[in-house]
Amino acid sequence: MFTEEQIYKLSGKLLKTVVEKRKGSGGMELDYIPSWYAIQEANDIFGFGGWSTQVLKVDTIWTGERSTRGGDKPAVSVIAHVRLQVGSGDAMVVREDVGYGDGMDSDHGKAHELACKEAVSDAMKRCLRTFGNKFGNALYDPSREGVFDPRGATFDQCKAAGVRISSNAAKTDGVDKKINALLDQASTKEDLDSRWELIQDEYWMTLPLSWLNPLKDKYETKRESLAGMEV
Repeated sequence: MFTEEQIYKLSGKLLKTVVEKRKGSGGMELDYIPSWYAIQEANDIFGFGGWSTQVLKVDTIWTGERSTRGGDKPAVSVIAHVRLQVGSGDAMVVREDVGYGDGMDSDHGKAHELACKEAVSDAMKRCLRTFGNKFGNALYDPSREGVFDPRGATFDQCKAAGVRISSNAAKTDGVDKKINALLDQASTKEDLDSRWELIQDEYWMTLPLSWLNPLKDKYETKRESLAGMEV
């Protein structure tokens, strides 16, 4: 089973600010999430050693040449079959899917390499999207209800959407003052621990990642100070 923290993150919405566009067939514009973001989210939610991918098969479905302004260039199209495994407690969740990739370069080998990389990345993202909005599944819903725009959003709005607020937005919303006041006003170790538990419950999952370690350091320093006063 996934932890409560993992379920909370998986239940969140996809950030509109990471969605990119590309041209599809017929000149249509298609929304997608970049591979770096999918990997970053998988590392954050499942852990760096909590998930893995395996390329099961790559099939070349077309080779030829495509015309460019600089002349004809070698081109390749491939299909990749990828297996994704995610640790969930003592169990392993497995997903498999296929992805498509195109490659074009002045060198046949490089064209094939580009196509393979694109196909494997596409298959990986298709596997990950089965875990919900955060991995782009929200983009398959025409209503876009699972997509959230964090620009100008308050802390409470970000918390409800299950996403982290930006550092600038958190400061504008006064979140830094609220949290620092909670720690600064603690008068005993017990009082501090109670306030720290409140921060963990109410703020931690929505705070900017860059704030977490400094806050831990402040809490530990404050606790050592209060412990010294009790001696």
